[in-house]
Amino acid sequence: MSTHQFSYTALTQFHVFIDRFNIFHEKVYGESPESAKVRYGAEVKRVAGVLDSVLKERDWLVGDKCTYADLAFVMWNTQIAFFMGSREGDQAWRPEEFPHFKRWQEAMLARESVKKVMGVLMDKEVKSS
Repeated sequence: MSTHQFSYTALTQFHVFIDRFNIFHEKVYGESPESAKVRYGAEVKRVAGVLDSVLKERDWLVGDKCTYADLAFVMWNTQIAFFMGSREGDQAWRPEEFPHFKRWQEAMLARESVKKVMGVLMDKEVKSS
């Protein structure tokens, strides 16, 4: 059995972590200090590792089909290369280090519904009300 555990709580904690990180550093610093970028990148890689371990033995996070648990990650996952693109050495994002995670993300991006949403987001500026 894997030492990594995945649960709805872990998913929620990951999203809360990202939201707090972004809000805190934007409001307090105007931009993120280097130490925060390093910690954030390490946390992203840790979560990707947990997901990769879970996905080693299955195609989807919950059950035998794509569910909200999977789709909730699509947008976050697509941002990893963007915010870690300038990282080098141990801090660099290397998707090949997470082959099951990469396969899973590619499977979600291949879905027609996800392509449609991604297409809309690429073409338009999305604003909250």
